[in-house]
Amino acid sequence: MSDTVAGHEQTPNTNFGFAIDVDGVLSKKTPLPHAMETLQLLHSQGIPYCILTNSGGVKDEDRAMALSKQFNVPMSPEMVVQSHTPFLEVAGQYKGKCILALGGIANKVREVARSYGFDHVVTSSDILTSVPNVWPFAEATEAYHRANMQPLPMGPDGSPMPISAIFIFAAPRDWGLDLQLIHDLLLSQGGRLGTRSAFNGNTTLPNNGFQQDGQPNIFFCNPDLEWATRYCEPRFAQGTFKSALEGIWASDKPLGTRIINIYQCGKPTTESYTCAERRLTLLQMKDGRGEPLQRVYMIGDNPASDIQGANNYKSPRGIAWYSLLVATGVWEKGTTPEFTPTHSLDNVQDAVNFVLEREKYIIRE
Repeated sequence: MSDTVAGHEQTPNTNFGFAIDVDGVLSKKTPLPHAMETLQLLHSQGIPYCILTNSGGVKDEDRAMALSKQFNVPMSPEMVVQSHTPFLEVAGQYKGKCILALGGIANKVREVARSYGFDHVVTSSDILTSVPNVWPFAEATEAYHRANMQPLPMGPDGSPMPISAIFIFAAPRDWGLDLQLIHDLLLSQGGRLGTRSAFNGNTTLPNNGFQQDGQPNIFFCNPDLEWATRYCEPRFAQGTFKSALEGIWASDKPLGTRIINIYQCGKPTTESYTCAERRLTLLQMKDGRGEPLQRVYMIGDNPASDIQGANNYKSPRGIAWYSLLVATGVWEKGTTPEFTPTHSLDNVQDAVNFVLEREKYIIRE
């Protein structure tokens, strides 16, 4: 009889595991063929795996619950690494401070930020409703923002708290408003909306004076330019939003001015792979079960995120990472991927079967 730990039936003989992408690998809104039975196989065999996705916008526990229901296999929050999960590591830096959280649907992004430990969370809906003139083109979205707003948190002086950091938790829905707000805050004095720093454009200062006056840091969590959906062609993702911001910023600034104090996590960055490896290691070794993890197989559909990230990742624990590219999402079979995987296969079931054969793993009945 086997024991169950964090959603896995553990077996003591597995020293390898999987990090598996979702969109384009396991599903395109609905499960892809063979995805459900593949995850159920890993669960029944006690082979450690985690979901490593650039999706976001909901709490880790909610994502785990949704995936459990979608694929009919138990998953715990410890098995899910979303694009913004590494934000957990920096939440303590903003204790007692106010952040602007962007992206996602309705108030879910606020819920995610608070679940990570951020005390004072403002959304673009809060700002637009409290300061209606901040964005003059709200006709199509004003009702949505009013339905999801909360009052702005106030400081001791009775004015709105300054914004200390901007966190993009998922692809923004109202690009125009969100781009305007970020641009305003990067030009502000100390993160206070409606102000302008006197340092802006001062060529005697670093970065021509821009972002030299306590403006907020920016945290992005998904560098993907596009992602696979049920549409016949990939769609814009958060990385495209970041490119749009950088283009707007460069359009009227002195040559050489750039956006600074900008941070990035999500695949292919080291932060996301470190987080995934840490969680896989805990799943493998919890309560002393299993051998130390020695190999991780990343299964993904996007060469520029999944494959590049696994190829470049240097494990601090000496764990070897391998990249498996499948042809059910962004990458089209027969084309040359921008980043070369360890192996390319048709789908997630083929990828897992390839690894089990490579590892000489004998499936338990």
